[in-house]
Amino acid sequence: MKPRIISTILAFMLTLGITGCYTDNVFIPQEPVVAFSDNVNTARQVPGGTITLRLSLQAAGGLKELSVRRGQTEVIKRTYSDKFIDRLELVDTIPATARENDVLNYSILLTDVQGRTAPALEYRVTVVGATFNVADTLVAGQQMRRVRGNINANYVFSAARPWFLDGAVFVDEGRTLTIEPGTRIYARFGGANLASMLVISQGAQIIAEGTRENPIVMTSERTLRNMANRGDWAGLVINGRAQTSAGAGSVIPGGVGAFGGMNDDDNSGSLRYIRVEYAGQILPNTGSFQLNGISFHGVGRGTKAEYLTVFNSANQGIRFYGGTVNVKYAAVFGSGQYEFRADFGWRGQGQFWLGMQRRDTAAERVFELRNSPDGSSNTTEPRTDGTIANFTGIGPGQASGFPNYGVRVRNGAFGRLYNGILTEMPENAIRFDNFTATDLGTRGVFANSYLFNNRRNNHSGAALFLEMARFGNALTAVQGVDLNNFVGSGASTFNPQTLGSFFSPAQFSGAVQNAANDWTRGGWVRELNGQIRQ
Repeated sequence: MKPRIISTILAFMLTLGITGCYTDNVFIPQEPVVAFSDNVNTARQVPGGTITLRLSLQAAGGLKELSVRRGQTEVIKRTYSDKFIDRLELVDTIPATARENDVLNYSILLTDVQGRTAPALEYRVTVVGATFNVADTLVAGQQMRRVRGNINANYVFSAARPWFLDGAVFVDEGRTLTIEPGTRIYARFGGANLASMLVISQGAQIIAEGTRENPIVMTSERTLRNMANRGDWAGLVINGRAQTSAGAGSVIPGGVGAFGGMNDDDNSGSLRYIRVEYAGQILPNTGSFQLNGISFHGVGRGTKAEYLTVFNSANQGIRFYGGTVNVKYAAVFGSGQYEFRADFGWRGQGQFWLGMQRRDTAAERVFELRNSPDGSSNTTEPRTDGTIANFTGIGPGQASGFPNYGVRVRNGAFGRLYNGILTEMPENAIRFDNFTATDLGTRGVFANSYLFNNRRNNHSGAALFLEMARFGNALTAVQGVDLNNFVGSGASTFNPQTLGSFFSPAQFSGAVQNAANDWTRGGWVRELNGQIRQ
C-alpha cells in the first residue's frame, strides 16, 4: 500500500477516534459498534405512548443499515451511504392493544458495508397503567380537580374548574400537558415536609398559552386564605435536552429530574401569559436547595416562552440552568434573591425584561449572569453567553443600605446587554468581573443604557462602558421611571433587530416604552404592591 494512502487512512482513524489493525499491510477496519448514548436501556410506558432510543453508531468501514425490531416486527429501519458515524434519536409508539404488565423487547442491529454486524443491543419496555390520579376535592371551600403523581398520558387542564397540585406532579417523557387559557392552578402548602411543583420532564411538552385577559395562574393554595407567602410551593420546572456546562443528564437536588443534552433546538412546548406566585420553596431533605418561580433546566430554543411574570418568589424569579431558550416580555417582582439569573452555560436571548426588587430585605441582583454557580468551573464550555435587550431594573432605593446590584456578570460568564435602564440601586448599577480588553465590546457589552439615582453607577470592572463614548451610555434620569414606576424609556440609537431575528425593532432604552405600548397591562401581571395591573 502506498505511504500516502496509509497516511490518509491513519488520519481518518484518528478523526473518528477508532482503531483498527494491519495484517501484511492490509488495513482491517474495526467492527461496527452501536451503543445507547444516554446509557438507558429500559422504559415504562402506557399503551399509545412513545419511547425514544438515543443511539451512537460507528463503523470504520462505513455504516450500511440499522434495524430496530419490537419482538419479531421491524419497526424502524435506516440505511446509509458514505457515512461512518451517526447519533440519532428514534421514536416508536407502544401499540394501543398492549396490556398492563406486558414486556416489549426491542433488538437493535447495525451492519457495516462489509456485512459485519455489531453485537445486538436490547431495550425493554414495561407497559404500565396510568401513574397519576385525578379526583374532585374541596380546598378552602372551593371545588377543584386534585392531581397527583406522574402524568404519563396526554392530558388537559381545563379552565372550567381550578386544579390542585398535591405534591410533585411530573409530566413524563413523550407526553404533552395542555393548559387552557384562564386556568388557575393551586399548589398544596406542605411546609418543610412536602414540595408541590409542576415538572415537565425531558422529552415531554407543556402547551400553556393564556391570553392577556385570561392568563394561566399558578399560585399557592394559601392565597385562598389570605395567608400566602414566598416559598409556599416549589414552582414550575422545565427540563430540556439542550447543552449545559454541567453536562448531559445532570440532576439537581430534590428529585426534580435530569436535564441537559446535546440538542440546542430542543422543544419543550409553549408558554404564554403565565403568572407564577409565591414559589421558590426549599426542597425537603436537601438542606437549603430552593427552586424558583420558573426554572428552565437545559431548555432549548425550540421552546416558545413569552409574557411570563413571577410574583414574590422566595428564590430567583426566573432562572436558566444552561440551555438556549429565548424569552420575550418577562416581568419579575419581589424575589428573595435575583429577579433573573442565568448560569451553567445559558446562551439564549431575551428582550423586554422588567425586574423590581423587594423593599423589605436585601435581594442581591436584578440581573445575574454566571457560568459556574460557585466559581469552581468558570471556563467550562459551553459558557454562559446571553444577549439581552430592552430591560429595566429597579432596586429597593439607593439609600436602603442593602448590598443590591442592578447587573452583575461573573464566574466566567459573558453577556451583551443593550438598551437598558438601571435605577435605585444601593450598590453598583453594573458590575462586570474579570473581563479582558478583548472582551469589551465583543463578548462583554453594556450599551445604550441609562443609569441614575444609584449609590454607585459602576464597579471598577465596568467603568470603561461609561467612559467610552462608543457604548452610548448615559447618567441621566428617564422620565416616568423611579422607585415605584417602570413605564418610560430613553432615546437610543441602537435597534436590537440588528442582533437577530428573535429581536423586535425597539429603538429605545427600557423594558416598557410608554403608556401607549405598555405590555404589562390587561390583568395578567401582579405588581410589587400586590395589585393586579389592569
